[in-house]
Amino acid sequence: MLVDGRAGRPVLMQAGSLPTPVPEMVARPDAGRRAIDRAGDPHYDLARYFFGDARAVTSFVDNLVHLKYDDYKVDDVSASTIQFKNGAIASICASNCADPQAGSVTFTVLCEKVMAEFRTPDDATFSHHGGKPGEQWAGEKVTREEVKSTGRTSTNCRRTSSARSAKVGRRGRRSKTD
Repeated sequence: MLVDGRAGRPVLMQAGSLPTPVPEMVARPDAGRRAIDRAGDPHYDLARYFFGDARAVTSFVDNLVHLKYDDYKVDDVSASTIQFKNGAIASICASNCADPQAGSVTFTVLCEKVMAEFRTPDDATFSHHGGKPGEQWAGEKVTREEVKSTGRTSTNCRRTSSARSAKVGRRGRRSKTD
């Protein structure tokens, strides 16, 4: 979609990472901010892939929750806002203060015509809005495409709209069901 222009220009990304802490990283003073940096790294890579080079970056990091533990030597929260040379903006947050036994990685990319919302790297919803503002959708429904994959192939994909639905087979091929 991005390569052939169907999604339009990417303009916004919102991403969050709530990883499970890695004990050997958080107890080492020389680890510095690597525990949080590692959590957010894939999101920074994705943002640069979608938007190109950054024009301005503002970031904050701190140890707000685990400071009371003597063996916890690194920051546990971070947030960054990035403005890219093409005008796009990304907001990326990471923390290991959430559920200590189950991590979470989510991100949303908004393009001129499509919004991609990833609940996990293998579970996403693509909303095809065509770039129309909300007030122009009176009485219509945005087409949404659910994509779930395991490994390299899409295994459970469903596209829905007000009058049509489609399913995608094991290799990502769409078959209309209306």
